[in-house]
Amino acid sequence: LTWVPAAFLPDVLARLVELGPRPIPDGPPLRLTPGNLAHLLAAPDDYAPLPGADPSGSRGQDGRARRLLASVTRHWRIEARTIADAGPGQPRSVEALDTPDGSWRLFADAGCVELRPTSPTRLWRLLTVLSSASEERWGLSER
Repeated sequence: LTWVPAAFLPDVLARLVELGPRPIPDGPPLRLTPGNLAHLLAAPDDYAPLPGADPSGSRGQDGRARRLLASVTRHWRIEARTIADAGPGQPRSVEALDTPDGSWRLFADAGCVELRPTSPTRLWRLLTVLSSASEERWGLSER
């Protein structure tokens, strides 16, 4: 573990996940079950039909999901644990998949995981929000 002053935390996190200029992906969000997402991340070359998905594996969302997840270069999640309640509207975690075509944020939604295209600017803003609360609120202290 390394001590980092709170003011530098967003920069350190951005460097850690190699956040930088990249395109914004085209296309609508994708919805997968957590099990299907885990399977495709672990075995992107497995072309067996996914439970509850299009059995052809090449049409529709199943095919898009396979192509996207086969191109993932990095999967990261940053979670902020607070001493005090963070309040409404502030994220407590940011999770993303990076691909050569851009980044996708992951959202848990009613038993599914939704992957939404996002920009590096949006991810930077979210990292800043995660780390910008007062030091006491986020459990950070100066030495």
